[in-house]
Amino acid sequence: MIRLSVFYPTTEGATFDHDYYRNHHVPLAVKTWGLDGAEIDKGVNGPNVAAVHFKFESPVTGGMVTPVLIVAGLTVADTDTDGGVTSLVLGICGAVIFPLTIPQVLAVIFAPISMRQSTRAGQPRSGLAIAGLITGAVGIFAALWFWIYFANNCVVVGDEFVCT
Repeated sequence: MIRLSVFYPTTEGATFDHDYYRNHHVPLAVKTWGLDGAEIDKGVNGPNVAAVHFKFESPVTGGMVTPVLIVAGLTVADTDTDGGVTSLVLGICGAVIFPLTIPQVLAVIFAPISMRQSTRAGQPRSGLAIAGLITGAVGIFAALWFWIYFANNCVVVGDEFVCT
């Protein structure tokens, strides 16, 4: 049995909806990841406002990608996780396939949406969304530079592209 613990630190001026977390968020995570269960601790005047302890048999259980991201320290506020992670993943994908600009543009679109959701929920802006915005923007400029260079310096000679 493996136990994965996620702690939510107490933040001055922020609120934590324990009912939503207990009744919706954790059951969704358990169902989505195919886990064996979870225990929730409610913090009382301590450094953490809450903690959840997920239980599973093996590290290759169902959807272990998300728990691995949690272990790597990539979890942010509940209201921001989807957009911030999505933006960062798209920005990284765009860096790998940079001549194609679709992932970079989507990263730049998702980042401000995620940051706006965080602000509305009273949470700090997500570093993941900011990183996604930066990687997406850099990817767009790299792709534009590539296409401008390619258009100005490459010609078709027979069956080949020749770049000068």
